[in-house]
Amino acid sequence: MALYALVKDGAIVRGPEVLPRQWRDTKSGTLHVFRTRDGGIAWTKAALKKLGWLPVDEVNAAFDPVAQVRTGPTLEVLASSVRATYTVRDKTAGEIDQEQDDEAIRELDGRKATRLVTRVLLDQENRLRQIEGTPAITPAEYRTSLIATFKGL
Repeated sequence: MALYALVKDGAIVRGPEVLPRQWRDTKSGTLHVFRTRDGGIAWTKAALKKLGWLPVDEVNAAFDPVAQVRTGPTLEVLASSVRATYTVRDKTAGEIDQEQDDEAIRELDGRKATRLVTRVLLDQENRLRQIEGTPAITPAEYRTSLIATFKGL
């Protein structure tokens, strides 16, 4: 959806934002309805410009969030629009590693954490069995054992 900014005396006083449904001009007190019932814009760009509402043109808005970082925007008021310029750069190896660490931590919530702990416990159980000289158990056997233990709580 298109963004607009309210510009007064060459400075942005509101926005960038989606054009509001309605807006009261504080200078004249007039209530202006900008949007139709279906969400379309009822005014022309020229009429909006007379009230100070300028369209925002985005530069470098597209980026790959997996491999890049986007900062900004820097806003520049032009004669008939506002230019929003973003800076896009590639992520460093350290940033990518940190994101992967953060993702791993988020994934350890809930059921995935339970599965991880169950795998670790099964591994420990089988290591003890190896030391004792007894045969290892399968994940299915261990699951059945855990269910029986859980029902006994």
